[in-house]
Amino acid sequence: MNPTPVTRKDLPYLEVEAVEVGPLIPATEERPECAIWRIRGHISDPRVVVLGTWITLLGHERNCLYGNWLGAPSDDGQVVFETGNDPGSTVVGSRLTYAGQLDGRAAILIEDGPAAWGERIFAPRDAVVTRFIDSDGQGWRNLRELRDEETPELGTEIVKDGWDHEHCLLCNGHIDPEDRFFRHRQENEYLCVECYCKHVLSGDIGFLAVQNVNSDHSSEE
Repeated sequence: MNPTPVTRKDLPYLEVEAVEVGPLIPATEERPECAIWRIRGHISDPRVVVLGTWITLLGHERNCLYGNWLGAPSDDGQVVFETGNDPGSTVVGSRLTYAGQLDGRAAILIEDGPAAWGERIFAPRDAVVTRFIDSDGQGWRNLRELRDEETPELGTEIVKDGWDHEHCLLCNGHIDPEDRFFRHRQENEYLCVECYCKHVLSGDIGFLAVQNVNSDHSSEE
């Protein structure tokens, strides 16, 4: 018998009681001025609040909020979460699912369901190589997939069939030539057959749950 799928309702959550604009980060040449947001609320399981760790909360409308806790929860479970992401539709009374230290976007793509994924057979593709020397004089190369109709920049080279495998979004296993795999129809993400069958077909996001309660780390440490 297959185990019961883990969904958002099975995971710890932050119930929002206030959404506030925190300090402003000055603009630089690379980016405009941006705001830091603080979300106050009640955490359903205080054991997930580990200070000094970068975590993800799953919001609404495919929104992921990346940030950290500003302090340990109070006796009644009150916490403050700080993020540089616009909270969007996050309002008082809504619940943000705790996704641990993993990139919660993977869970959103799984929740899109089977219609969002297409089955394919992997075939090698040409790759673009850029070579460079670091500050210690060590030579390195950067390899990436050659995009359709791309004209490589001066100083790069093309390697025929150099992009010879992909990695599964969840298990990080190799997807090699002639392997069946599934690709998200809107995002450039891949799943091996095993992870597709285990998670997409059932809507299971249990891969997040393993990080949600760590008995060796508590908010009191």
